[in-house]
Amino acid sequence: METLVDAPKQEERKLNLRLTGFEAKEGEIENELVQRLNTELLQGQMRLHVKVVAAKRQWPATSRASTSTASTCPDAVLLKFATSEDCQATLRGRKGLAGTRLGLDEDLTPTQQARKSELWPLFKAAKAAGKCAFWHTAKLFVDNTQICLPSSI
Repeated sequence: METLVDAPKQEERKLNLRLTGFEAKEGEIENELVQRLNTELLQGQMRLHVKVVAAKRQWPATSRASTSTASTCPDAVLLKFATSEDCQATLRGRKGLAGTRLGLDEDLTPTQQARKSELWPLFKAAKAAGKCAFWHTAKLFVDNTQICLPSSI
C-alpha cells in the first residue's frame, strides 16, 4: 500500500538528480545556474553530452546551516533532465566526479530514502564480501538478485 501512495511522487522525480557540494554564486538566477551546470560540470568535468533543462537550489534547514556558509552553499541542487536517457547517462557518468567534493544521487522520496537506509548495512556487507552489489533507485541487488527486508514486502 505504501508503494501505491508513493508511486506518483516517484514518477514525478524520475527525471531528477540531486547534486551536492556545488557552490552557488551570489545573485545567480536559475537560467545562469543551468548554463553553468551544463558547461562547467556536465560537458566540462564529466565530459557528457547531455543537458540539464532546469535546476533548483535546495537550501539546508536553518538549524543545520552555519551562518558563514548558509548564503553560498545550498544543501543540494536539484537537476531536471528532459529524458530518462540523459538522467541515467549522467548518473552513470558520476565516476567523473571521483576525487571531488561533489556528489550525485537519485532524487528519492522519503519512503525510498527510509527503505535504502534499512538496506544499507546489507549493501556494505555484500561489498565487503566481494559480491556484486548495486542500487536501482531504492532497490538493492546483490549478484543480480533483489534483496528485500521482511518489513518492505
